[in-house]
Amino acid sequence: MELCDTCNLYTFDRFLIEGSIGHGVVQDLIASSEYCVLCRLILETVRRRITETTHSAEETDEHIEYLRKSQVSLTYPARQNTIIHSDRIQIDVREPTLMIDGWLVLSDSDTSLRIFREPGKHLLQRLGTGFNRMILGISQIMDTSIPAGQRIEPTAASPDLHEHISMWLDECNETHEKCHEGSRTDGEDSRRIPARLLSIGAPDDNREPHLLETDGSCGPYIALSHSWGQTRHITTTTENLERHKVSIPYEDLPRTFQDAVVLARNLGISYIWIDSLCIIQDDIQDWKNEAAKMADVYRNAYCTVAATGSSGDQEGIFLERKEQDVFRMRYEAEDIDLVVTYVDDDISTLKELLFDSPLSSRAWTLQEKLLSRRMVQFTRSRAIWECRTRFETEDLLVLGPDDFGGILTSSIFAFSTNRSKWLECLEAVGRAREFSEVSILLDQIHFFSDKSLVLAKPISKH
Repeated sequence: MELCDTCNLYTFDRFLIEGSIGHGVVQDLIASSEYCVLCRLILETVRRRITETTHSAEETDEHIEYLRKSQVSLTYPARQNTIIHSDRIQIDVREPTLMIDGWLVLSDSDTSLRIFREPGKHLLQRLGTGFNRMILGISQIMDTSIPAGQRIEPTAASPDLHEHISMWLDECNETHEKCHEGSRTDGEDSRRIPARLLSIGAPDDNREPHLLETDGSCGPYIALSHSWGQTRHITTTTENLERHKVSIPYEDLPRTFQDAVVLARNLGISYIWIDSLCIIQDDIQDWKNEAAKMADVYRNAYCTVAATGSSGDQEGIFLERKEQDVFRMRYEAEDIDLVVTYVDDDISTLKELLFDSPLSSRAWTLQEKLLSRRMVQFTRSRAIWECRTRFETEDLLVLGPDDFGGILTSSIFAFSTNRSKWLECLEAVGRAREFSEVSILLDQIHFFSDKSLVLAKPISKH
């Protein structure tokens, strides 16, 4: 990793001693950003902050040009303000004037880099992934005030990410009492079990995926939440049902289904529920039977996996990710390297990932999300965990329902207190004597599920 002469001298020990360190002028930063990763991180962060005001790449370029002679410095706020567990290095830009220090142009918590220590697999396994246990546990063990974080994996197909998801699942399954409320076992009501599941076997199983008739009993399964897209791919019909019970060649599956198979196998789960394969698409009676179980399909799933960033099944779950710049800053006092990278946990980023995604615009997927006990969402940049107890991102950002202006109000976490009303509604529909009532409802759901929803006006609280 090539660094400029200035960045080559940075250590975290130096920030703890000096607090603020000059980084030269913007025009030097522009030149060195061509090869120096830290200069590139600094310049891109400044550009992002300016773009939030200008909303135009051209105006941002003009603003950067205007600031070419401005002084840049990096400040570790915890050193000056005795903030405990600070994970930010603030970037200050000062316009040159006759004054000694110059006018402060950019200087706020939003113009910052993120700095953290990577806990390592052994520490994650020991402490779990919860925020308090992660921060406090590492501080007690390592006697440091630097919070733990996690680099976003370069690809969502990474075995390390799948191991992280497995730890999320284990912790939730073993310690989250709230996430078990309302789930049913096979013996309680076999009529609520999906009629079919896609059996995929173990990672070393050479048999092709195939449909399994559950007969009212099944093991843990993953439920897939996905957008079919404009092109219809492989489905189960009355004509191919028997063939699908024997084999559905992996190569015939669309990319999203293939990725779901890979993920499930890596998590040690042998079954997947996929609507287009597990419901006979041209059999009205089968639709009637399975629609009545829809609440339980998601409620009883071991986990729901959502292809949140995909607009169609051919795109896949493991979407291509933009490579993330990372600078490793030496911390001599503890003989470790700290990770310095972008701050991507602001409200606009999370809102875009969660609510402006292709999957979130479909009405049908709303019930899939809110009925699930736990869900892993694969967005275009990171994996996001949601359950009735916790909301956490791949890079260990943990939020509550009131954080960032309450943007999680439609999450599993925030909705769990009102879940019973939605379930009662769906179960009442499932108990309807006349299928015509269910059919009308399904027709309406299908109609609106293909539409992009727009809030026309705020809903009155009264």
